[in-house]
Amino acid sequence: MFGQVMRFSAHEITNHWSPLFAPRPYPHTDFYIAPPIIGDPVVFPGELPQWALSGADMVIVGSFTARPHGPSIEAFALAPADMDDGPLLLPASPLLAQHAAYVRDVQQGLLAARSPAIDASPPAQSALQTRPQAAPATGPEKPSG
Repeated sequence: MFGQVMRFSAHEITNHWSPLFAPRPYPHTDFYIAPPIIGDPVVFPGELPQWALSGADMVIVGSFTARPHGPSIEAFALAPADMDDGPLLLPASPLLAQHAAYVRDVQQGLLAARSPAIDASPPAQSALQTRPQAAPATGPEKPSG
């Protein structure tokens, strides 16, 4: 069932043209399944369990995410098709929250459409980035003169 499996650490930079390989603020695993489906590859936050790496059939709970150079499936949970092979896998809460925020930003177009490896322009403001605080209110301005 598996094709290629690639593990990435948080903020890992790759020299690839696809925005799918742009750095993410959390560790994740990208994998391809056979036969390919729409949305291949699958991106899962964190590492895959042994039962998944064994090539067992699985159920993927995720979001189809359109991208300029091809879609992906952003997975939020994995389960073996035969529950005797292993338990349902949910990433740890902080990791899952980061992944969900990242996917939301991609789907809303808040992240750069291209990989930083080929696009040196700064990315758009992301909900994952710290948002600037509003300046404190000051009293009424004094007239000049």
